Amino acid sequence: MKIILDTNVIISAFIAQGLASRLFEKCIEKHEIYISNWILDELLNKFEKKFKIPIDKLNKIQNYIKNYFIKINVSNKELPQICRD
Repeated sequence: MKIILDTNVIISAFIAQGLASRLFEKCIEKHEIYISNWILDELLNKFEKKFKIPIDKLNKIQNYIKNYFIKINVSNKELPQICRD
C-alpha cells in the first residue's frame, strides 16, 4: 500500500511512544511511505522552531526519512488553499 503521513503523525511518531509511533513502525515494515518536499520542509521547520531540536538531530531525522520514505515531486509549486492544514 502507498501511504502519505501527515506532518503531525510523523512528529508524534518521533517525539512520543504511542499510537502514532506504532502506526509509523507498521507502515515502515509493510508499506511504501511517500513524502513531498512540502511535508519534509514543514516537518523539519516544526522540529527546529517548535521543539528546538538541534541541527545534528535534524540531520539524523532527515537521513532516516531519506532511508525509509520515497520522495515525490509535486508539479504544483503553490500549496493549495483548501484548509489551514
